[in-house]
Amino acid sequence: MKKINRQKRINDCLRLVDPGFKLVKDYVKPHVVNSPLHELAKFLVAYTLIREGYEVYTEVRFKAGGKS
Repeated sequence: MKKINRQKRINDCLRLVDPGFKLVKDYVKPHVVNSPLHELAKFLVAYTLIREGYEVYTEVRFKAGGKS
């Protein structure tokens, strides 16, 4: 994907985020309510994406409500 198109997609997605929410790039927040296996899987997916040059945001709060 061309660099300009990729940045446009990133910007389009970030516009959906609640402006009061502080985004932290490439940060994976563990939660003790989830199983260790779930947390490990979440970390490994994020790690792989970061190594491939993607930006990763977790626990994002959206303007329309909900989290991802």
